[in-house]
Amino acid sequence: MGGRCDLGRATGSRERPDPRGGPQPRRGQELARRHRGTLGEIIALRLINEICDAPVTHHPIDFERSVDDVDLVVDLEGGPLRLEAKAHVLAPGKRWFMVNRRAHERSLARNAEGYVPLITALGAPRAQVGSLLTTDELSGWGAPTVSLGDPAIGVRLQALATSHFGRPLRALENTVPSGVVIDEGELAATAARAGADFDAWRRELPDLARLPAKALRDAVTQARARIERVPDH
Repeated sequence: MGGRCDLGRATGSRERPDPRGGPQPRRGQELARRHRGTLGEIIALRLINEICDAPVTHHPIDFERSVDDVDLVVDLEGGPLRLEAKAHVLAPGKRWFMVNRRAHERSLARNAEGYVPLITALGAPRAQVGSLLTTDELSGWGAPTVSLGDPAIGVRLQALATSHFGRPLRALENTVPSGVVIDEGELAATAARAGADFDAWRRELPDLARLPAKALRDAVTQARARIERVPDH
C-alpha cells in the first residue's frame, strides 16, 4: 500500500561520516566514487524513512551483479517515485556540484524523477541533505567550466547551497567540518580492512534490498560484530 511524503521539505542534517578511501590514485578515485554513491543512498534512505510513511525499495549492494536501477523507489499513493541520490564531498577548489552526463542519461532511461542532493566533507560528523532536484533541472544544467576526464553537467555549489539547502555555501561548509570523525589515513586503512573482510561480509549480511533504514543499520552493526569476533588466521 502506498504512503505519503513531502520531499520538498527534505532539507536537514544527518549524522554520517564519509567512508571514502583507497591506496592507489586511480583505484582510490574509483573507490571514492563508489563509496560516495553508497553513502548518498543510505543517507537518502534514512531521510525518506523519517519523513515518509511510504514503503521504500532500495538496493545498495549486490554481490552477484551490477545494480541496473535507480537508488530508491518510494511507493506513494499516486504511484512509485523513482529517485537517485547524489553526494558531494567538499574539498578545496571544488566549486561545482556535478553529475556524470552518461550516468544521468542512464537515470533518465530508468525513469528517475529526481535526485536527493547531499553535501558532506571527508571525515565530517554529518551530511546536509537538500530539497529534491528534479531530473528536468539537471537536464537543463550545462557543462562545468573545469577540465574533466568524463563528460559532466553541473551547477555552482554556491547557487545550489542557496536554492536547495537554504543557506550560503560558507554557512553550509561550517556545518560539515572535515576530519572530525576520522582522517584520510584512517579511512584508507578502514577501506583496506573492509576489502580483506569482503567474503565475511558477504556471508553475514542479509538481503538488504527490503530493509528499512533502522533495520539496515542494525543488520550492518550485527554483521560487523560477528566478523570482528572471528580470530585472524
